Amino acid sequence: MTDAWFTGQDADTGWVQRLIEGVHGMTVFKDPRTLGNATAAAILAYLTGKTPVATTTFDNGLIDVPG
Repeated sequence: MTDAWFTGQDADTGWVQRLIEGVHGMTVFKDPRTLGNATAAAILAYLTGKTPVATTTFDNGLIDVPG
């Protein structure tokens, strides 16, 4: 056990277990499919000489979370 209080944006099995153990303060799940689609769109915009669309929120399925 450590005195450090960790947080992250992982939400994978290992980090959830650390939450249960009390050594991880919180975690945020960001759907990799959504992030991948946004990344692909940004790449396509750059490759075609356009400016990628900036997003300021992330839909977590319940609310739009400010980014």
